[in-house]
Amino acid sequence: MSKDMVNGKRLLEDAEKYRDLFENANDLIQSVDIEGRYLYVNRAWKETLGYNQSEIENLSMFDVIHPDNLEHCRVVFGRVMSGEVINNVEATFLTKDGRKIDVEGNVNCAFENGKPGATRSIFRDITQQKRTQEKLDKLRRDFTSMIVHDLRSPMNSIKGFTELLVSEALGPISEKQHMACGIMKEAIDKQLMLINDYLDVSKLESGQIDIEFQRVDVSKPISQAIRLLEVQAELKDIGINLKIKSKLPLVFGDESNIEQVLLNLLTNAMKFTEKGGSIIVSVNESQDGDFIQVSVSDTGVGIAAGELSFIFDKYRQVSTGKVSGQKGTGLGLTICKLIVGAHKGKIWVESEVGKGSIFHFTIPAAR
Repeated sequence: MSKDMVNGKRLLEDAEKYRDLFENANDLIQSVDIEGRYLYVNRAWKETLGYNQSEIENLSMFDVIHPDNLEHCRVVFGRVMSGEVINNVEATFLTKDGRKIDVEGNVNCAFENGKPGATRSIFRDITQQKRTQEKLDKLRRDFTSMIVHDLRSPMNSIKGFTELLVSEALGPISEKQHMACGIMKEAIDKQLMLINDYLDVSKLESGQIDIEFQRVDVSKPISQAIRLLEVQAELKDIGINLKIKSKLPLVFGDESNIEQVLLNLLTNAMKFTEKGGSIIVSVNESQDGDFIQVSVSDTGVGIAAGELSFIFDKYRQVSTGKVSGQKGTGLGLTICKLIVGAHKGKIWVESEVGKGSIFHFTIPAAR
């Protein structure tokens, strides 16, 4: 037998060995061409998703991806086809009978003469792991909410008695006692604000908050939010101007929730705007007419570019807040994001240090 024949036989044996290894692996292994058509799937893939070989030959990888995950997977596929190796990517597949399967794995692409040929992906089923984690997260949120909720009642009682002492309804107190009660009341108010904000976040994250969707004139909750902060604005000599485009369509949302978003954004703007500054609330219709966009701009200290990506995360305080001495619960913007998300809208920010910030959010128009 010639050397070439021996080498060829060895390569064939190696190929068969690896094919056998892939076929009997517990992970879901697949290979697709540059259009996403399946070139190979192993036994575990077929058993998990429920397709037979003849059905797979007429499938694209995008046919088995859950619609909510489709755009993410298209982006990942494009990056892999450009030569990037992506590890620990998560995706959600749909089985033949419509069940969701959560997977995590590594994806790369084989190139031939500088051109992409076929992707190679190895996924493991993490559905049960994710369900277990979701249950644990819910238990943690429920337990923490219960503790925080139980804290609110005694804090309200302490606040009530402190206010009684300050009013001297229980008898006269000295100037030093007045000062001490004032400090106590301020500390209690901060704690109650943190408790209330945390409860709001917990309810929104768990879907327990009641959102009453109806057709709403967006100018109403916006005007109400501005009215509630007028005194604070006057004390700080900050002008709040409202600019609403005429003949705007109604929005589909919860009036009280929209007002809460405006209150949080306006309160945040006033915190970081110096005396004599200004805040503008503008309301316009999106170009496609599907949304109403509300923008809150200020002349405040602004936000550093590196901090914009986590500005809506829980308990995150921007460095400009530390410099200006302004503190908060770190939950106000998180609540805004959760409420806007529950309305199927979007929220984002544009800012530059020393030049102020503009927070935008959208609410679907009621057509």
